[in-house]
Amino acid sequence: MRAPRSGRSTIALGGCFAALLLAAACGDDGGATTLATTSTAPTSTTPAGEGLLLPATSDAPPPTDPWIARSRDVRFDEAALFDAGGNPVGAPARITLNLFDDLTYTGIVEDAEGDAGVYTWNGRLDGIEHGYFYIVYTSDVYMVHAASPLGIYEVSYLKDDIYRVVEIDQTQLPGGEG
Repeated sequence: MRAPRSGRSTIALGGCFAALLLAAACGDDGGATTLATTSTAPTSTTPAGEGLLLPATSDAPPPTDPWIARSRDVRFDEAALFDAGGNPVGAPARITLNLFDDLTYTGIVEDAEGDAGVYTWNGRLDGIEHGYFYIVYTSDVYMVHAASPLGIYEVSYLKDDIYRVVEIDQTQLPGGEG
């Protein structure tokens, strides 16, 4: 069972986030494994604000990094990740990843683990060949990574209960010229 949330921890995620971005940009030479599925459900068209991510506003300035194509501020709907008893939802749960108003994926959880306040969810994006996602929760902070052949998206902690979704412009990363 998940421990009750305490005050928000302020953790410097920059180094980890940068490492994840570089890993995502470089890919893994082995390619992502796509598991066979019998699901015929289409990818969700849930508008932003109805799913894992809830709209939020912050006084933080918009990002100016050249590798960020677009962004928005959000909060997490923890009910999408934990059941009423505080346990992480497991396979084959469906999580609506409503990243932007015009971009929503349905994540199919293939593996969920939790121990000592650290939780992870991994899976594939429904209907998206080679699409995958993972969500990590630790020290009262979430991190989301979702990738498809059409783009890479990250959700990282901003401040208080506010997070920022970014779409990564890979052409602006080293080696991303084409």
